[in-house]
Amino acid sequence: MTNVGLKCAWLVGSLLAGAAVAAPGEGWTQEAGEAGDEGVAEEGDGDGSGDDGEEGGGIGLSLGAGFSSMYMFRGKNLFADEDAGMNDQNGMVNFSAEYALGNFAVGYWNVHQVIGHNISQKMDEYTGSEHDLYVTYSDDLAGDLSWSAGLGLYVYPLANKVSDQIPYYLEPSAGLTWSGPVEVGLGVSYYRGMPEDMQSESYIYLHPVVTRGFELTDVLGLEVSAGFGYKIFDEEQARVEGQTTDDNAYDAVVTVGVPWSVMDNLTVTASANAGWSNFYGMDMTDELMEWGALNVSWDI
Repeated sequence: MTNVGLKCAWLVGSLLAGAAVAAPGEGWTQEAGEAGDEGVAEEGDGDGSGDDGEEGGGIGLSLGAGFSSMYMFRGKNLFADEDAGMNDQNGMVNFSAEYALGNFAVGYWNVHQVIGHNISQKMDEYTGSEHDLYVTYSDDLAGDLSWSAGLGLYVYPLANKVSDQIPYYLEPSAGLTWSGPVEVGLGVSYYRGMPEDMQSESYIYLHPVVTRGFELTDVLGLEVSAGFGYKIFDEEQARVEGQTTDDNAYDAVVTVGVPWSVMDNLTVTASANAGWSNFYGMDMTDELMEWGALNVSWDI
């Protein structure tokens, strides 16, 4: 079997495994646990209700802030030292704002590294300060099935070592979500580096995720999620740039969060997270990541 065949077989097996886990029974969710709870969020995690801005008589505005002990984006710790493993703990803060109107939502999310001796290096390399804009549309299909589509823009205005232009990415995406005893989502997106010298970093991203929520008390909950990611790189473009398409092709993340409803419109969530991705020449122990995150959301 070819390498492509093996990758496809692994992907299908992972999707079936996810369905088996769900059997007993990120709109855009922040990958911030992944991105500090991941950066611009993943499609396929919304409920498709389209009523976010109308519940409780609010105006549809949501504000958020958070801290995470690392920035894990699709299996890679973006703030890790080059000589350290993926579990290098260099903390970040993030801030967000989203406005929902009917089935549409428009949002902004940013992240900044605040801990670590490599802050200036990561800033120059573009990962240290990220600003994201996105727009999404979501709606019900039938029964417990909903769909969503969106467009995200990732911008790194303070970078000065990776491109002659300000580096940025565009990412159109679509997702399906089934809300039953557990929530099962599948997101598909195309992550595109727009400056010509960053096009080798473009890929198609497939992201199935399974989520289950529990009510512990009137104000405390428990949310458990497990997701898998698979990147399909442009191998011809990567060869031109002298890069490999094997590194960071697969990723997995598990998150356990405890949301606390301080007030009707104010929620504080603490989470513990574990992740993994494949990297050539790196021991599996160095590929593993564990981190904590604390996020606050306020609905107006």
